[in-house]
Order: sequence, then C-alpha cells, then structure tokens
Amino acid sequence: MNPNHDDSLVSRCLDIESSVQSGGKDWVSKDTYNTIGSHDILKDENFASINEFVRLSVKEFCKEIKVDMKMIVPTSSWMNIYRKGDYQEYHNHNPDFLSAIYYLKTPKDSSRLFIKSPLNDMIAPDYTELTMDNKSRQVIQPEDGMLIIFRSHIEHCVEKHMDDEPRISLAYNFYHA
Repeated sequence: MNPNHDDSLVSRCLDIESSVQSGGKDWVSKDTYNTIGSHDILKDENFASINEFVRLSVKEFCKEIKVDMKMIVPTSSWMNIYRKGDYQEYHNHNPDFLSAIYYLKTPKDSSRLFIKSPLNDMIAPDYTELTMDNKSRQVIQPEDGMLIIFRSHIEHCVEKHMDDEPRISLAYNFYHA
C-alpha cells in the first residue's frame, strides 16, 4: 500500500480519457478504456510520484526474489478506466518479466482482480484446506493505493465492473535485460 496515496490524479485520468483515444484494440472486451500505445504513464510528469513508488516497490520485490534490479527496465505503462459493465478477459504480459498494477480509484463494489496459478495440476488431490499455495486462482479485492506485482507470464483478468463510479488503475511492465 502506498502510504502517500493521493487520488488527485483521478481528474487527470478522466481528462486523458476525454482527450486521448483508447488503445489496446485487440481485446475481446472492447469497451474498457485504456491508454496502451496511446499515452505512456511513465512519460507523464503528473504521475511521477506514483511511478517512483512503483519503481521502488519493484526494486524491493526484486530483492525479495533475488533478482538483480540493475537488469530490470520498464517497458510500458498505461491507464485503465473501468465503467459499469466493463471487464478484461484473461491475458498475460509476455515477454516482459514483471507486471504491476496500481489502484488509483476503487469504488466500494469495485471489480476484483483474478490471478491464475502458474501451476496447473493434471489431477488435483482433495485438499483438506484451500490455501494460497494450492488454489487454482487468487482473487484480490483492490483498494485505493494498493500495488500488486507479479510475474508477467501469469494470466490475470478483471471481472465485470458493476459500480456506477469508475475504477481506475495504472499498469506497468518491466523487462529483464
């Protein structure tokens, strides 16, 4: 969680939505607004403090998984605005190494993030208790200021957004050079 989360960028995101064409045209869910290829958040000075929080968090994540951060470079970033009825199908971010999602605005009934387990049991045993290590997917209820970092090859999706208020997230990809 970002202890310095500031939702003043919500209005900047809505301004971008009204002035920049949506990107990412290859999706099944064509209604969700995003700036993939049309507005790079890393190059927008308004997002500098969040970008720095994400960079420092990725650095810490790399330290935890024993990866040399000097070899990790940002490749892309964009914004997503989910309005009522919008969703995002399962996808991954190959060939990048790490992906991150920062939640800028998450209404009370905001749509959840689903992350598939990278392990695919051919024949799953009868587990006595479902844990993070044996479930087929993780379900994350986003909150304002939350940052999720995961390996880019892992499939993830966003369920249909059912709130009248928009859900706004920032997405980042990092490559291992």
